[in-house]
Amino acid sequence: MKTKLAVLSAFCIILLAVDFQPSYGRASGPQVQYQFTSISYLGRDTAAYGINQRGDIVGRFTETTKTLFSSMDVDHGFVQSGNDNPTIDFPGATDTIAYGINRQGQVVGAYSTSGAGPSHGFFMDDSVFTPIDVPEATETFAVGINEHGVIVGSYTDDSGYHGFLKDGSVISSIEVPGARETAANGINQSGQIVGWFTDEKGTHGFLLDGGAFTALDVQGAVVTKAYGISPRGQIVGAYATSDGKSHGFVLDSGTYATIDAPGAAETAVIGINRHGKIVGWYIDGSGKECGFLGQ
Repeated sequence: MKTKLAVLSAFCIILLAVDFQPSYGRASGPQVQYQFTSISYLGRDTAAYGINQRGDIVGRFTETTKTLFSSMDVDHGFVQSGNDNPTIDFPGATDTIAYGINRQGQVVGAYSTSGAGPSHGFFMDDSVFTPIDVPEATETFAVGINEHGVIVGSYTDDSGYHGFLKDGSVISSIEVPGARETAANGINQSGQIVGWFTDEKGTHGFLLDGGAFTALDVQGAVVTKAYGISPRGQIVGAYATSDGKSHGFVLDSGTYATIDAPGAAETAVIGINRHGKIVGWYIDGSGKECGFLGQ
């Protein structure tokens, strides 16, 4: 595999000048009926994180490697495109996760070289890898990419957890005003960004559109997180109820619809494409994590 290692040529921290709007569309609607197809690699824990307009899916599966005296879980990324299902492993990495894919097949994700979990972001184009590390960050995660190659994700530093946007060689920090932590997860071709933030009241999703943040909260939820946004502005994510269980949601035209995979103990919806196809993961009755496609 051809490999290219590059560094970011420019970096600027920008606190985006925004207005902050209250939550909207808090009413929770009925469950939407999808046909679910499980995505599983070799019977191991699997999660699907991104889907592009062509229906290509990216995610990760976990492999347990055993020696005489110990065992270790190792994450591998994957891309599912028709009948082609190649594994994505950053060269020299111990763990790799693929989070996002755009229409051109460009992939973003995170990797680790220490075996302690992903801590560097990456961009992959035609099997050529470019690492993404926010300067002065202790960890960087590249999570979403749109058709223009603009990337969003999160990083940690001495002051905490922050979102970022990478457009070309310039990185801008995304901070919800007044938030303790901010994470950016998805971006569509119009530049609308979704993610989550924490404040003194808890954890909320957000939509960043045209310089204005809007908080997103599912009615009755104790935690709401937004993960993906389609070109049509449909938003997907997950929320937790007071019992600690996770449920997926689709937010369309101000109405939340709950998504639960059949027979699942927990569900999260992570990605959505132009055609309304969704991907994510669920926990089955045995505690196994399974990726899914819903259409």
